[in-house]
Amino acid sequence: MIFDNPSLSRRALGRTLMAGAASSLMARRAWSAPEPRTLTLAAPANRQIPADYAGFSYETVQLADPTFFAADNRQLVELFRNLSPQGILRLGGNSSEFCGWRTRPDQPSPPDPSSAGNGSSWMPHTFTAIEPAAVDRLAGFLEATGWNAIYGLNLGTVTPERAAEESAYVARLLGRRLVYFQIDLECPYCRIVAVVANLPGHIALREIETAAHVLNWNNNCGKIHQTRNPGGPGNVVMIEIESAEITEIFPAFGQIRESRPPGLPAKLASTSLLDQSPESTSRINCYCRWR
Repeated sequence: MIFDNPSLSRRALGRTLMAGAASSLMARRAWSAPEPRTLTLAAPANRQIPADYAGFSYETVQLADPTFFAADNRQLVELFRNLSPQGILRLGGNSSEFCGWRTRPDQPSPPDPSSAGNGSSWMPHTFTAIEPAAVDRLAGFLEATGWNAIYGLNLGTVTPERAAEESAYVARLLGRRLVYFQIDLECPYCRIVAVVANLPGHIALREIETAAHVLNWNNNCGKIHQTRNPGGPGNVVMIEIESAEITEIFPAFGQIRESRPPGLPAKLASTSLLDQSPESTSRINCYCRWR
């Protein structure tokens, strides 16, 4: 603070400062005091985050390299230990349908899924064998890290007998480190529902196969409902995408014979939906690529 009045004495300066402080204090008192606020905390609940709450997910196809999840892969072991002393390693994902159990070189490969050959997909487009050596070394990796595992099985293209053989081997080798098996994780969130009333079931099956082919989905995501509704015959196909927050449904109805122009063949409801709704199809395909 600068005072440019030379006649102002030290005592006068003191009186001026005291007066200013008093006026400031009186001004503060003139303001109304704030109302008190009370915060009440609920009683502590006995809820604890499990020690193995942390998790890490890998695609099943990673097991094609038996040297990856192995106790002697010290760098990866250390990374998992740094992430958490206990955790859950999940092996599954979209590549599961391209992977299968093989114990002998002469075992035939299962048929490729419907999504094979899709150039825009990152997944392997041919069968990838998962051999016992990969599970042997996975067991050592889990022991070295202190982690447990969720193991995905392919029930979409391999035979039930081969899947049963794989699950028995995995359960025996991993033992207490196996939390549970993952079966059919992806399909419950993406469904193709075909409803036919007073029509043969093969029409609904054809609707599902057509939509699944266009969307690169597995036919196992389809569900057929047959009804004897007196208002039939008729059919409808619905593509459902379910997430944690919302479920989207894209419906289309089959054309009745009287509504088609002369000479125009019957058109599948699924074809009409995917041809005439490019925005909806784009959203569906985007969701599938993300999953």
